Amino acid sequence: MRFEHYAKHFKFPITPHTLRHTFAAHLAMRGMPLEGIQGLLGHDDPNQTELYARLYSHARKHMYDEWS
Repeated sequence: MRFEHYAKHFKFPITPHTLRHTFAAHLAMRGMPLEGIQGLLGHDDPNQTELYARLYSHARKHMYDEWS
């Protein structure tokens, strides 16, 4: 499997879930609304996307701090 190859090469675990989580986390940190992230991840229930709410809140505070 390719992920195992890359995990050995980079010396840390890489899985499809890791890539998916990283993708969503970056979107949240860049300020994408949670509804958009939810749609991209295919979550039916907004509670599934709740983990990213903390990242989204952090991203909003970071953006506010940059502009104030």
